[in-house]
Amino acid sequence: MLLTTLIPLVSVAAAVAVPRDFKVPPGMCCFDLAEASSGSPLQQDMYSGLVYLHSDQVKGQYCLDPNDKRNILWDRDFNACIVNYYNKFQCLDPTPGDDVWSLQRNGDKKLLIHNGSTDFKACSTSTNAEVLSGLNNTPKDSQCRDHVQLLASNFQGSCDQY
Repeated sequence: MLLTTLIPLVSVAAAVAVPRDFKVPPGMCCFDLAEASSGSPLQQDMYSGLVYLHSDQVKGQYCLDPNDKRNILWDRDFNACIVNYYNKFQCLDPTPGDDVWSLQRNGDKKLLIHNGSTDFKACSTSTNAEVLSGLNNTPKDSQCRDHVQLLASNFQGSCDQY
């Protein structure tokens, strides 16, 4: 009896910890993001939608639709990404904000742009991870690194425009 109860719980826990296979939607350009200076991948808390560096969260995957003039950044679950009211980089639900996202060529590299800037902040957390924030309107904080740039790589789908 106990074994039949535990097996479904283990299966559910494994499903939460391992990201499902990702298929690029038609017309979309999808890619990985990492900190440009260190190569550390962006990771995303799948419950809060907050985006981190150096965490134990799932590696994020992100998409832009080159034909959509709204310039929305989507995560792998098709949640729209925003820099929220608290200035945190978050992809929580499918409702887009007024954020404008794109990619900018920098030599042979492509950097993520948010509202015209390639710079983000990475602020330390109590778990030694760093939560990503927008650079605008963020007070100077000794727990934050300024001018963090995010490099796009591993492109899949309709990415010729970028």
